[in-house]
Amino acid sequence: MVVEIAGERRKGFMFVMRLMHSGKDFAVIYERQDQVSFLDGHVRAFEHFGFVPQRIVYDNLSAAVRKIVLPRRELTDRFQALVNHHAYEACFARPGEGHDKGGVEGRGRGIRLQQLTPIPTGASWEEISQALQARLDADAERRRDAQGRTVAERFVDDRAAGKALPPTRFEA
Repeated sequence: MVVEIAGERRKGFMFVMRLMHSGKDFAVIYERQDQVSFLDGHVRAFEHFGFVPQRIVYDNLSAAVRKIVLPRRELTDRFQALVNHHAYEACFARPGEGHDKGGVEGRGRGIRLQQLTPIPTGASWEEISQALQARLDADAERRRDAQGRTVAERFVDDRAAGKALPPTRFEA
């Protein structure tokens, strides 16, 4: 994805976490697609939600998985440290089974098309990310399911089922 910072177009990476029950989204844009950004995205998402989900489903990305020997995965040291610090269950999609990941990839594409078109501009990565998250939070107040409940209303259920944030912040 492309953003414009101080008049210069730059390529960036968007970290997205979606809570599947409520559909609540968290997104932040980074300059690099690396393990530090991946881990920091988790920390920011948990802080934004105000809790840690019980379980998170992942693709078998290299920032998290060092080696796959089915049915087990050997996790990278830093990702294992993140999981241990926040005490949640990390689950992984089966290789080659795209439907295991639910709506995550589709939602990331939807966020890019709905929220990042035209190309966003700002003074910094942080400013663009804050504006993006503000739009996603506003959408959570409007988007409704078949029963008429908003994402924000369903998010209350997610919060009740979540785990407390640890007393110390994980350093990505």
